[in-house]
Order: sequence, then structure tokens, then C-alpha cells
Amino acid sequence: MTDANTAALDIYERQSITNEANWIAFRDNGGVDVMRQHRLEALLANPETYWIAVSCEGMTYKFNTNTLRMTPAERVVCTQKMNAADDAHALAMSALIIQGDDAEIGRCVRRQILRYLKPQIDEWVEDNWHEWARE
Repeated sequence: MTDANTAALDIYERQSITNEANWIAFRDNGGVDVMRQHRLEALLANPETYWIAVSCEGMTYKFNTNTLRMTPAERVVCTQKMNAADDAHALAMSALIIQGDDAEIGRCVRRQILRYLKPQIDEWVEDNWHEWARE
């Protein structure tokens, strides 16, 4: 005979397996892509979101920028790396403007916006996919 904890653990494990299978089916049937597109459209319907994403505030970096857990010396290095990345981006965009490469400018702006919004979109999908899977 199993005790209450073992029974509860068995139920939890079965629910986790079912949940994972439902997620995979939903993802593989394109549900996640539809949700991501929906959330992107909803976020960009707010002009303030667009302006933040396209501004310097919307810049993302390929290194840790969470300065709350850094020592003062690490913060200085992080700030220097961010400034260098910002300057490199500005110079690259300026060169594209001078060259008249409108298509590449558009791709760069779009990439910046999508990178900025990705964490918000991913979190929303994770929090809401169950409801969408039932529809």
C-alpha cells in the first residue's frame, strides 16, 4: 500500500508527462508560432512599446548585463562593454545609412525589436499556452 505522499507524487508525475506531451503536440502543430505572432502584434500595437524597442533602451547584448549581482569593478567592465557594443551598432547603422542600404537597415531594426520583445513574448506563451491549446 502506498502512502499519501507517494500517491501524490505519482499523480504529479503523470500530470507532468501529460503536460509535456500536450506542449509538444501544441508546439509541433504550429500553436506556439501563432501565439508568438499574436503577442508580437499585441505588443507592437502600443506605440510606446515600439519606441522603447527601437531606441537605445531596446538594445540587447550577447553578455550578462544584470549589474545587480556584479561587484563595482564588474559593473564598470559591463558598462564599458555595453558602451562599446552601442558604439559599434551606431557605426554600423551609420555606414548602412551612408551606403543607402535600406533593406539591411530594416533587417537590423527588425532584429533589434524582436530581440528586445523575445523575453516578453516567451514568458506570455509559457503562461498562456494551456488556454490556447484548449481552443
